[in-house]
Amino acid sequence: MAEIAQGRVWSGLQAKQIGLVDELGGLEDAIKAAVKQAKLEDDWQIEEFPQPRSFEEQLGRLLGNSTQAASPTDPFTQELQKLAKDLDMLRSMNDPLGAYSRLPFNFDID
Repeated sequence: MAEIAQGRVWSGLQAKQIGLVDELGGLEDAIKAAVKQAKLEDDWQIEEFPQPRSFEEQLGRLLGNSTQAASPTDPFTQELQKLAKDLDMLRSMNDPLGAYSRLPFNFDID
């Protein structure tokens, strides 16, 4: 194969014509072929690595997993911290239908 490929880039059709690939298809086709070749029938599952992170997890990483850090001078980080605080408030609500309404501003009552 190395003598055929020679480090070149081939289109899928060209690669099939010269024997570099068996079939043309996408990821799902490749998975189906692997399942069939391994004779797994319905006894298999796909796991993605690394696991996709939720928005909250990604935000937590940006904030250093803490929304209680000392007041940063970076305006972007300040806004992210405000957003994290708002997300925590939304998570604390318990409407069984998940229907909420918010004012376009925040206020604190001591």
